[in-house]
Amino acid sequence: MIIKDIESLRFPNKTGRMDAIFFLGNTGAGKSTLVQILSANNSKIFSKSSFEGSDDFIIVDYSKIGMDITTSQTLYPDFVVDTETGYVLCDNPGFKDTRSPIHEIIAMYSLKKVLKNTNKIKIVIVVPHSSLKVSMYRNDFLVVLQHTIQFIRNIDKYGKSIYLIATKADNLYARGILRKPDEEGPLVNLPLIQNEKSRIRNMLLDGINMVPVNESDFGLTLSESALILLEHQYNISCSNNSLFLINFHVVISEIKDIISEECVNASNIKIYAINTIYIDYNLNSDYLKGKSLIIIAPVWYIVGKRHISLDGSDGGPPMVKAKFSKTGSNGKNGMPGGTFFGGGETFINSENLIISACGGDGQDGQDGGDGFNGKDGENGRKENCVTVNHKGEDDIVYVRNHTWCIAKAELGEVGGDSGIGGNGGFGGMKGSVKLYNYGHQDHNISIVVEDGKNGIDGIDGIPGKGGKSGCDLHVQTLEKSVLGIRFHHENITDFINCSRKSEDGIILRNENLMTETMSNEYITPDISWCEQIINYRNSYLNKYHSFLSDGITRNFINQMM
Repeated sequence: MIIKDIESLRFPNKTGRMDAIFFLGNTGAGKSTLVQILSANNSKIFSKSSFEGSDDFIIVDYSKIGMDITTSQTLYPDFVVDTETGYVLCDNPGFKDTRSPIHEIIAMYSLKKVLKNTNKIKIVIVVPHSSLKVSMYRNDFLVVLQHTIQFIRNIDKYGKSIYLIATKADNLYARGILRKPDEEGPLVNLPLIQNEKSRIRNMLLDGINMVPVNESDFGLTLSESALILLEHQYNISCSNNSLFLINFHVVISEIKDIISEECVNASNIKIYAINTIYIDYNLNSDYLKGKSLIIIAPVWYIVGKRHISLDGSDGGPPMVKAKFSKTGSNGKNGMPGGTFFGGGETFINSENLIISACGGDGQDGQDGGDGFNGKDGENGRKENCVTVNHKGEDDIVYVRNHTWCIAKAELGEVGGDSGIGGNGGFGGMKGSVKLYNYGHQDHNISIVVEDGKNGIDGIDGIPGKGGKSGCDLHVQTLEKSVLGIRFHHENITDFINCSRKSEDGIILRNENLMTETMSNEYITPDISWCEQIINYRNSYLNKYHSFLSDGITRNFINQMM
């Protein structure tokens, strides 16, 4: 939300850059109250006795009542347009924002954005009158001067347009100050304050000494804690499938999640430490498999036993056997290893680091499916018996009949064909690891670069056994009769042809089954920029420090909030 608020600051002049009076000072100096007094709107500002019965009066802004005076009430610049002159009175965040270094940085970022939209400027430094006297509060004035000098780089250019106004002054002082009220009531009804208002307006809004703004004339004024916080924030950019990360110091354990989450589809990852990279965590996640990683740092410090792996992904785990009669699938190919380029000057505990870019192993081919065993056939049944022969003797008194029939058996099923085993996938091609040592100290980093192993071909399935055929049923019937009276009937049953068997299945040779081919080639990343950084390190170092002072980026605030 904060970065959106800053980016959506609404500037009074929508058609162009504004002419502004900048009010600067420490938190609690009275900048906001002064701006409200100088504007036409004094309706919510009153003079009030500091305690009951006292002759000492203070100015109270009831629009901000209940807020801690030590906490800046202004996180973003507040604009008041003077209707008479058209100048913009810009109430800026306090220099000594006591909330946190984060708020301090955000305030400076918003101030820089305002400067981009400013055409001409006059600067007013606001301090409480007590800080100008020889007292315990004198340090406040010195702090303001220090921040002002840091903020205004080209002090000579803006010298004549810088004004000092002391607030909360006793009534015995008369010039260059905003005096305390001498009675209670709305400020619009107090002649003393209205006279002060008129005099200060004439001084600031006369149009004289308005200086054209150049953004490069201004820097950042941050406390030591804010600078330390800023230095430890990683500056990240993501474009063209590349992730670029830079910081003064880089700690791998701090960026491991950033690497995988900031640019999900990045194939090139570039990490640059101005000073030292601390390798205190293994970089071997699936996200890095087969990608391009570049690490440039003057000092490499390895903490514990560490492994940077750009190994290609394996084709996959073993597959379960194919279903009955199905051809085994081919194993997937292993992916090629990635590419690594590193540059450094000093390597500490380098013997504890392994960098690998091996190809992934190919997946084993799937075993072919077995064939089904054929079912055995059933024996012939009597009711299905078919006469094949008949012999009879017939005279007037004696009849003799001899009949033969056969019931054919059911044939056994043919055995099911089995599938051929799939081909093993190819192992991925090895990647590349290059280390550029531009110092005088040899490194002892272990480098492992090997092609992946080919997967094992799957085993052919076992063809199904042919089923046994049933036995044919052979029935002989013998009948004898005299004068039409049967006196003998005999059935002789036996099974014949019992040794028959159907054919076994075969292994199906699928001529269309071919191993998937893949390109094991990888695109070698452009690393020319790395050597440029190495060769011109001092130049990059200076640019980085300039970046720290000028370039508080959206990424930083997004990360912090």
